[in-house]
Amino acid sequence: MTESLPHWYLLGAAHMGTLAAWYLTRAGHTLSIVTVNPQPPLHKHLFFADQSVSLPLSCSPPHQLPSTFTHLLVSSQTPSPAPLYTSDPTP
Repeated sequence: MTESLPHWYLLGAAHMGTLAAWYLTRAGHTLSIVTVNPQPPLHKHLFFADQSVSLPLSCSPPHQLPSTFTHLLVSSQTPSPAPLYTSDPTP
């Protein structure tokens, strides 16, 4: 008896989230992008040294998520640090 692979939910489909989505789908998992503005489907493109990949991803708004789920991936950007100096000459 074969077990089905779990469905993943992804918060944050920027560069790292898209790469994670590609690895998960390549391994046979299904996944949905969680977004407040769902669009059917979201098309992302990855460019590797030897290939270009188009990745269609389904989207789900938060209110349509199941009441419980076990596989969530959160990908976020690190905020930019405050500048160490400014070009404003006034003290």
